[in-house]
Amino acid sequence: MQALTHINVAHVAIEKKDIKAAQEALGEADKLLKSIKDSLPTAKIKQTLEAAKATPDTADWTSIYQQLDQIRVFLPSAVAKQAAGKPATADTAKDSSASKSTTPAPSAESLDAVLVALQYTEIDLPVKSAISAVEKSQQALKKENLPAAGKALQEAENNIVVLQGVVEEPLSQAHLSLWQSLANLKKGSVNDAKRYLKDAIGFLETAAQSTDKTTKEAGEKLLTEGKALQAELDKQSADQTSTDTAGINSKLERFGLHTEAWAERAINYAYTKTAEATGNALKDELIEARFHLTNASIELGTAQAPAAAKQELEQAQTFLKQALQQTDDLWADASYKQQVTDMQAQVDKLLQGQPEQLASSSTQLHQIRQALQTVIHNL
Repeated sequence: MQALTHINVAHVAIEKKDIKAAQEALGEADKLLKSIKDSLPTAKIKQTLEAAKATPDTADWTSIYQQLDQIRVFLPSAVAKQAAGKPATADTAKDSSASKSTTPAPSAESLDAVLVALQYTEIDLPVKSAISAVEKSQQALKKENLPAAGKALQEAENNIVVLQGVVEEPLSQAHLSLWQSLANLKKGSVNDAKRYLKDAIGFLETAAQSTDKTTKEAGEKLLTEGKALQAELDKQSADQTSTDTAGINSKLERFGLHTEAWAERAINYAYTKTAEATGNALKDELIEARFHLTNASIELGTAQAPAAAKQELEQAQTFLKQALQQTDDLWADASYKQQVTDMQAQVDKLLQGQPEQLASSSTQLHQIRQALQTVIHNL
């Protein structure tokens, strides 16, 4: 809200042709947005990993694996395991026998894979887009191009409205509560896990009553599975260990990831509604394609269900084909259509193999999703 206030001040200054005041206000907005970006959990662990990568032999990898485990809901578990060389769990991370000397450094390649997987979360996206729009406006002001600066400010305002919606939106709140539930369950805090899961169910019930069609659809689809998980967790006693709850841990993690996927889908549709852009029908096809690619990654990484992942890839491929059939007038830049064509070819190649061969494609799928997200927001 503070960032939005500064952007509004800049807007008024531009209308008065006061470039200096507009630049000062945008500078303050830029600082606030970058502060939000740097405070995200994924940003913090990325900084830790980058520093450890520079001195791998002296880094405290036991502690780093523990940090990765705490946010593994943000990334494909198969990639996290690849970096650790074994499943990174709260128990192994806290094992008193583990130390810097007994925990070997992972390969540079596996660290790169984790860093790639950490490039995006549902909250990263509107923050990055808002920062980009503010910087675009600042550049326009340097050239005294007031119309371009004002147009970029409108884009920034739209992005911040979406960011505010992300924080308050029930699907995002449900996802964060599920992460807290999972983290507590892994620590053995069963009662706290139950409390956070109850909160998540409440947010999903709110989503199911939403007037927004996308949010309502997600809430209705997720509620049944969420209540079944809640009933299963309610049967667990407070003195259960993480080993005792291993089965429900996996189910809760998968459910949290699917909730995040639905939240990302809702956020992408929110962008489509707020952005002053043409070609919403085209964006809808791409949003649905990305949603199914995300679900494919979840089925591979957490559920380890390659057959289900293949079905999701087939759905994604259908939407990519429909997007490519849209009139060329809707593609703001021909290069974006070529990028989507390349993505379709990559997905085709994955589908031509056996379901079991998909198990090693988590990182590739993540990269396709990242590239598709960029196209969605640049169209």
